[in-house]
This record gives sequence, C-alpha cells and structure tokens, in this order.
Amino acid sequence: MEIEKELNDNEIIVSSTDARGIINYANKEFSNMSEYTKKELYGQAHNIIRHPCMPKVIFKYLWNNLLNKKPVLAYIKNHTKDKKKFYWTKSIVCPIIKDGEIVQFTSYRTKPSRYAINQVEKIYKILRDFEQTNTVEQSLDFFNNFLKERLLTYDTFINKLNEDKQILNDKLLKIDLTKFKVDHILFRSHIESLVFQGEKDIVVTKPNCCDFGIHLEELEHETFAQDSRFLQIKKLHNRIHDEMQTYVDASESNRKPIIDEVHNDIENLFEIMYDLVEHYN
Repeated sequence: MEIEKELNDNEIIVSSTDARGIINYANKEFSNMSEYTKKELYGQAHNIIRHPCMPKVIFKYLWNNLLNKKPVLAYIKNHTKDKKKFYWTKSIVCPIIKDGEIVQFTSYRTKPSRYAINQVEKIYKILRDFEQTNTVEQSLDFFNNFLKERLLTYDTFINKLNEDKQILNDKLLKIDLTKFKVDHILFRSHIESLVFQGEKDIVVTKPNCCDFGIHLEELEHETFAQDSRFLQIKKLHNRIHDEMQTYVDASESNRKPIIDEVHNDIENLFEIMYDLVEHYN
C-alpha cells in the first residue's frame, strides 16, 4: 500500500531539464519529496518520478504544447525513489527559448487542493481505462471530447480545478444559467407590464411549462436531483410562479411587496443553482 506525501502550503518544487527532458537542476524541495539526492537526479530523464497511474494522454497534451513553445499547467502524480510513496503537484512547465529554439524546460510545482486531487483522480481513471484498449492519439481525441461535452477547453478545465469547481458532471455544466435567469427576469417584467396596462384575466405560466421548469423535470433522474440544493431550486422555482399569479390577483396596494419577494427569490434561486453547478461532488 502506497503512502501519500504532501507538500507544505508554502513549498515550491523547482526543476529544470534540457530540451530532451534530462534533469540539470533540482531544488532541495524536489530532492526531499522525491527522496532522490540531487546527484541521483541530475542526468536522469524527468520521467524517473512519473507514477504509473498517470494517463499517457496528459503527457501527450503537455509535450504537444511545450514543443509549440507554450507553457502548460497540469496536475501530476509522482512516486518516490522507493516506489512506496507518492505525492501530487500542481505543475506549471515553461519552455525556455533562445534564438527561437527551446533550450530548456523549467517546472514549478506547488501543493494542489484536496478537492482538485479528488476530481482529477476520477478523470484520470476514466482516461487510463480508455487507454487500456486505445492508442495515445485516440486517447487525446477522447480527452478533447470529454472536455467538449462539458463545454470546457483544457484551460477552463484547469482553471475550474484551481478554483475548486467541479468538472465531472456534464449535465450540470451544460445548464445555461445566464439564459434561464434572463428568461425569468423578462417573465417577471412581462407580467408587471401587463398588470400596469390594465390587462384582465392574466394567467401566469405554470412552473413546469417554462423552459427552465421543463429542463428541471428532464433532470429528475440524475443523481444530483437528490441534492438538497436541487430540491431547494425546485421549491423556489414553483414559488416564483405562484407568487407571480398572486401578484396578478392582488390589489394594487399589495403588489409591491409581492414583486420584491419575486425579485429576491429569482436571485436566490440562481445563486443556489450556480453553487450546485460549480460545486456538486
């Protein structure tokens, strides 16, 4: 059973390699975490510390960008010299350019959050399983499609991890929160306008008939539908539509507090929805 080591919050691992990936510099933090002496590290390929559970496609993506002279950030699992311990890093690797050519790569590694590690482990398992029966090139296509399904690029994927936001649930990530919020602001304004114009027999749309309500019903079978936030969203959404009908039926003197309550409920609904979309785990 492997034992996990962790960087301290203020520690930074720094290393450099030549253009072929051969280590020519390692700071003491690198030596301490890897449990190799600096002498043992110098002259070795940097992949000497690569953990076997790392998907090959991550390094394929990393090298594609580095060779195009672009820095890249990745979450990397390494093992120690005795292979009995491992440690996670948030790594940024920068190509060093001289006279238009790459002469060196420098890597800076810090401690990742536990949330990011938990998310990455699940994704890396999906990628490793795919790699069992597919080529690295096919795995790269699979990884790109995985991100595309979640409306993510690699950069937004990394940024979400950096901010401890979920990147696994594609159904949640595809919800257009801006559209649905604007729809409900317009819905409220439209009813207010009809009331102001003195329209009679105004019937407010039922909650399960608007686009958002229909979408909520379509998500009822998802695992997150049992999350307390999802249940609160449904309750608030139903209440907004009920409140708008109450607003229509109320006397003029009683309408302002009702519409103020609708405004607050719309804001609360989408704050909760945003939290569910970004932080469901």
